[in-house]
Amino acid sequence: RAKYLMFDNRFLTAREAMDWGFVQEVHPSEELEAAAMAYAERVAQQDPFQIRLMKHSIHQMQEIQGFTPHILSSFSDRMVRAANAAAITTDGATRREYISVERARANREQQS
Repeated sequence: RAKYLMFDNRFLTAREAMDWGFVQEVHPSEELEAAAMAYAERVAQQDPFQIRLMKHSIHQMQEIQGFTPHILSSFSDRMVRAANAAAITTDGATRREYISVERARANREQQS
């Protein structure tokens, strides 16, 4: 679903975000601040040590599952691919570039 959303490049409606599990609650705009404050008050009433312990446990589980190394690996892979895509090929005949770079150049030329 995440890839679908990223490739589709559109905003989700509040209902879609809730159905997909990105948000827990949806409120009309005139009720949003009151709902957010009510949630904040409920959280603030919890034992701070217990909250810290829960956060630590969640972070630790993410680490055990390889969350941080996976994110760093994905970032490194993306950087390598970007560098390779902009580099001249080994035979020197062609230069491959991302479309976004071509768009940026075209926009810059139009502004000049």
